[in-house]
Amino acid sequence: LARASADKNAAGSLLEPINGIAKESGSLDNGGNDRLAITGDTGEHKAVDGGNEKPEKADYVASEGDESESFSDIDDAEVDGYLHNEEEKVMKKIVWEAMNWEYLQEQAAKEAAAREASLASNLNCSEDMLAARELLSAASANAAKSRKER
Repeated sequence: LARASADKNAAGSLLEPINGIAKESGSLDNGGNDRLAITGDTGEHKAVDGGNEKPEKADYVASEGDESESFSDIDDAEVDGYLHNEEEKVMKKIVWEAMNWEYLQEQAAKEAAAREASLASNLNCSEDMLAARELLSAASANAAKSRKER
């Protein structure tokens, strides 16, 4: 029953943009109260009179609980459309880098300038300061290592 309710809610939410277009174009006869419904597991479509009906309380409670616990109303094919396999990830990265090459060059220039500034400051400081920096980097590495182990 919960699955059927979730399927009904999913079908309604997917058809909302279509209904909005139909209302604007005036293609619905009775002022926009007609809606398409998907019936049963066969996926048949039929026009139904939406009117001013309110959902029954039992349907509302069942759908509310189902939505908060799982995404069972989303088809596996739709989810697979959003998730990328390794080859698609590589292709997407290549396309993004090609489209944003200026940004990548700017970031590389910023990193190079930061490295040069760091080297210059390391050359102009005392031995105590170098020892303190080494101690800080060792402490940071140990903290990162302990976080990984947890």
